[in-house]
Amino acid sequence: MSVMRVNARLFDVEGPAHIGAEDLGCFFLEGGHAIVHDESRIPVGPRGCLIMPFGQEFRISVPAEATFLLVRFPLSLLDGMLPEKPHKPVTVDAQKILARASHSFAREVTSGGMRSGTAVETYAIGQLLAEMIGGVLLDTQAGFDGESIGDGSIRDRARAIIAQSYSDPMLSSRIVAVESQVSLRRLQAAFTSHGKTVSDVIRAHRVEAAEALLGSHRYNILSLEDVAQRAGFRSGVNMRRAFKQLGKRSPSEYR
Repeated sequence: MSVMRVNARLFDVEGPAHIGAEDLGCFFLEGGHAIVHDESRIPVGPRGCLIMPFGQEFRISVPAEATFLLVRFPLSLLDGMLPEKPHKPVTVDAQKILARASHSFAREVTSGGMRSGTAVETYAIGQLLAEMIGGVLLDTQAGFDGESIGDGSIRDRARAIIAQSYSDPMLSSRIVAVESQVSLRRLQAAFTSHGKTVSDVIRAHRVEAAEALLGSHRYNILSLEDVAQRAGFRSGVNMRRAFKQLGKRSPSEYR
């Protein structure tokens, strides 16, 4: 996984550009505009997002000064999430919620998130960013019909949304259903067929986040209430209840 900010002026970026043929590249255009030369010329405007399957023939023209954020990672990180590898560049509407969230998260990473983190934190950040971009791809697949698509795709789509938003204490099964473009009943059925509920997955993400905070000496300054808030729990009481439900030690025992 690599994340970098690139300033370009009057040059072409050509694939595969010495990057692994099984890698996926996600370009977030932050300033200026670009043109993708595929079967036709596809313009990408400011705040737009472009997902590129490296190993395929493509060319991106930057006709004037532009700034873009490039996230590159092996497609293997998305095994089981995508029905198939994209065979050509995918342009994403700048207004897509997951695309905006992925860009925001990637921008935070370039400020030092991956460079200053521990090995575990760096791995978790990379996995989360890859899953978010995988969610963007799922969200742009032509002909998506939430009510008729398979349970696995619905779960993957919902998991990507949960991974992005679990720290919001307002996140609920109903909100995940809205963001996943399926009815609440259809969403619940997709998870029930896999032996879990949407609430189970949200809880697991929050507990995992709280455990990481509690187990790191860097965050000893945080009170249990602060940890609960950062992990997405409404209160320390709710956090303790969630730990107990998952058979974990009490949060206070981590210190």
